[in-house]
Amino acid sequence: MLTQDDIKLLTEVFATRYELVSKGDFEELKKMFSNLQTSVDSYAKKG
Repeated sequence: MLTQDDIKLLTEVFATRYELVSKGDFEELKKMFSNLQTSVDSYAKKG
């Protein structure tokens, strides 16, 4: 049987659902990275 201390330790070790990245978050991050990469490439071509 798990004790209260065991449960506390488990919640500290494993990610909570708020700490996990959702598919929508990941897609937004990909889009932001793509925009950044496009901006850097564009800037590099000017120089």
